[in-house]
Amino acid sequence: MYNSIRKVIIFIAFSMGHFLTSSLLSAQDAQTYPVVRPLKELISECAACHSYKKGEDHQFGPNLYGVYGRQLATAEGYDYSQSIKPYTALWETVTLDAFLQKPHRLIPATKMRLKGIESPKEREIIINWLKELGPKEQVDLHKLVDNGDAEKGRVIFQNCKNCHVTEKYRAFTIGPSLHGIVGRKIASYPGFNYSCSLVNTKGYWTPVTLNRFFLERKSFSQGSHRAFKKIHTQQDRANLIAYLKTLK
Repeated sequence: MYNSIRKVIIFIAFSMGHFLTSSLLSAQDAQTYPVVRPLKELISECAACHSYKKGEDHQFGPNLYGVYGRQLATAEGYDYSQSIKPYTALWETVTLDAFLQKPHRLIPATKMRLKGIESPKEREIIINWLKELGPKEQVDLHKLVDNGDAEKGRVIFQNCKNCHVTEKYRAFTIGPSLHGIVGRKIASYPGFNYSCSLVNTKGYWTPVTLNRFFLERKSFSQGSHRAFKKIHTQQDRANLIAYLKTLK
């Protein structure tokens, strides 16, 4: 459990540090890598291990359709290595850029055959291409939450109050207190008796994991949590998460 948490922390820290460094050195990088391969050649390199059209079977690596904005290790039907399964981050610009540059430095035991793409411009081209591989209605969850309406989320939360409190030191009822829930380790509220399915779920309550929890009960194994009905619209889920972020 400790190693899994440590991996998540290192992953996030490395990705952010990598992103800041890349931004500061962009001008220097442009001089260092003056020759940039065209998109067609870069796609061919990806296609050596990945399919990328909707509905195509996985190859050595998972199908890349819809990868941008998707949580790591969640392409349905693909057998991921154990090294990547504990991560709950999203494949967004920061994580993709860090992974494409040095896959084995970011996730040491990854099955990825690519040694890395040093050119920042080539990585940018690939990431922009990946953004287009998916439904046009695909959204940036974090941006949606950041722009969410916390007041509307508070109204949605009224149903949650049947089982949860929001105060830090108030005794919990059917469910644990949700004070400080965003960013908290899953199944970690002191003194609460969680179901085995949640105890065995690795990671933290991030916008990604909360969104999954609110959307589909079966895939997240809520265990004995029976009263909750999934929230169908993405905007309602984003508003609710925006409200939960204020509980601190």
